[in-house]
Amino acid sequence: MTARLIWVKIELMEKLKNNFVIGIFLAVFLVFFAFVSNASATTLGINGTKFTINNQVKFLVLVSYFDALDAQNLNADLDYLKSNGVDGIRILPNWWANGQGGNYSNTVLIDSSGNISPGQLNILKNVITQANNKGMVVDISFTRETVQNLSVSDYKNAVEATIRDLLEYRNVFYDLQNEANCNNFTEQDASNLRQIIKNISSNIIVSTSLACGISPSGTTSFTINTGMDLVNHHEDRVTNWWNTTQNITQSLLSSGKPVYLGEPDRFRSGMNSANFLTSISGAKSGGAAAWTFHTNAGFDLDGSSFQSKLNSTEKDFLNKFQQILSEVTWGGGGNNPPVPPPSGGGAIGPQGICPSGYIELTGANASSADPTATAGYFCDNDPVEATGVTYPVSGFLYCKSSGGVAFYAPDSVGSCNFREGIRPGWSFDSNGRPIEIDIYSQVNCPGRLNVTINNSSITGGAWTTNPSTEGVVCIPGTPNGNGNNPPVPPPSVPLPGSPTGPPQITAVNPTKAATGQAVEIYGTNLIENIKLEFSDGKFYTVTGVVDVQRTTVDFDVPLEFSAGVYKISMVGSSGSATSPQNLEVIVGGPGFPLSVNLNTPTQGLPTDLGSLIEQIFSWSLSILGIAVFVMFFYSGFLWLTAAGNTSKIGEAKTHMTNAVFGAILLLSSYLILYTINPDLVKNTVNLPGLGTEE
Repeated sequence: MTARLIWVKIELMEKLKNNFVIGIFLAVFLVFFAFVSNASATTLGINGTKFTINNQVKFLVLVSYFDALDAQNLNADLDYLKSNGVDGIRILPNWWANGQGGNYSNTVLIDSSGNISPGQLNILKNVITQANNKGMVVDISFTRETVQNLSVSDYKNAVEATIRDLLEYRNVFYDLQNEANCNNFTEQDASNLRQIIKNISSNIIVSTSLACGISPSGTTSFTINTGMDLVNHHEDRVTNWWNTTQNITQSLLSSGKPVYLGEPDRFRSGMNSANFLTSISGAKSGGAAAWTFHTNAGFDLDGSSFQSKLNSTEKDFLNKFQQILSEVTWGGGGNNPPVPPPSGGGAIGPQGICPSGYIELTGANASSADPTATAGYFCDNDPVEATGVTYPVSGFLYCKSSGGVAFYAPDSVGSCNFREGIRPGWSFDSNGRPIEIDIYSQVNCPGRLNVTINNSSITGGAWTTNPSTEGVVCIPGTPNGNGNNPPVPPPSVPLPGSPTGPPQITAVNPTKAATGQAVEIYGTNLIENIKLEFSDGKFYTVTGVVDVQRTTVDFDVPLEFSAGVYKISMVGSSGSATSPQNLEVIVGGPGFPLSVNLNTPTQGLPTDLGSLIEQIFSWSLSILGIAVFVMFFYSGFLWLTAAGNTSKIGEAKTHMTNAVFGAILLLSSYLILYTINPDLVKNTVNLPGLGTEE
């Protein structure tokens, strides 16, 4: 009997030892799993006046993706943006129905009573998680104005509850109230809500955006008074807004906080990609921390992809901005190469003070012979001198002298200097600004500022209190020899390579489009000139935007097109091609989504090591649970059919004992996992850096 007890004790100790080893292995695996989870997170931070991603400073480029909670192609959209160098998205969890202002939606995160929709909150978490998995950040902009009859107090409580529920995410920052000064959200309201959020965690990054014509100094004052972490300024919708970005940025930096230009103007008729490239260059050279490409392509994503909503100008910007930014010195104050113009030209003019390869479009020297109506101020300006210029043209406003201001303005402002009996000249205020004069853009001397000129109806020059100061607008061109300058060939503008053979068209996407909608043509050796033949035999020629490899051409369906079917073809110097697909044009109504998804689907699949381990562990828990059940079922069946056979009964008991140990281990792993992070054992996993969907 004693020997039997000893044998039982030894066997039991052996089993405990084996199971203890398994338990230790499982615990180590869980710790490693948690480490990988945290290591794969995208963490946004602040270092001085700049943002950091995983502790590395980076100039961030975001895109307006307002309707994210309705997005049907989230992964494909994020893949497209990431592949083009976009660092994040700006989303509005409470957004207008169909993207139409004033059209209140029934599916919002926060309702009119301040209640939070669990379903919308889960969708929001998924958006953040998917962005995190791709190394992207998310600007979550809260909007009280998009919910009817939502009180300020209920709004504050809802924002607090939402941010508390999103505390685990480290790739987000918040706009506590979109354009607060436009929506009856006072400085006191903002300061109070900011303190509430900081009580949750001091690491949460918060801001309050301001707009409606507020000056940079007004935004700076509001930001400092409310204790926000960054300056969130929405620029005015003014003529040539893209030329003001650098000066606005430098003014906002006086706050000593990161400058986030969260909503510049979006595409409007007459704009081109160079306008947006000028603005983003000005933001980086001025020292901004982040800039958002604002587009209405993200206003209504219910049933449509973001990419299908972009027009050819917007796609051209997304294709080019990375190269442009690579040549811009961050915080360099404008000492950067100018944005290349959208098209070439044979501009000729005086070189003057412009660097080699550039000529003066306009400019003048303010000398002591150019007094103004205000004593002590001198100013001179002249009209456009260059010829052969193709507008719009990109260049830079430039001056070399110490002191003074270079400028350009509409030619309707007249001459700035005083001539007795001839003209009154300009007057200047105590801050050295012209009084009641519309200036397109200006830069303090010495300095350089990237600009885009849309037409020749301008005048340029300089004003100063210390003559002489010369201010000019420089553009690519050939010097005409004025001033004994040797002719210099203009710099080449980066263009797609020449076709290596006749064009071939393989597909059109979409094949049904509304007027004004962007259409893509795929193939090889594609050219810019696209011929569209209507069913009545009439031909139309449309100019598209071709990529560098000449495999894709984008064009917008002209607004004047009639409804019907159009045959697409190309005729170039090296041959011609006809599309195997026709384009059906619809007049009126919304655009049509892309019929072909060219992106590799990734939704629901592991996209990094952390996601893979998480999937394996989740599957393992399920398999172990099933194994325990099967083992008990089998043991019970074995015992039931043993018919008193002690050997079989003993075998059944052994299987049951092992199954019990397995169940204990399974429960222990659950408890360990729950201790590390409760979200690991929920039906929907929302980990920093990991993302799976049910």
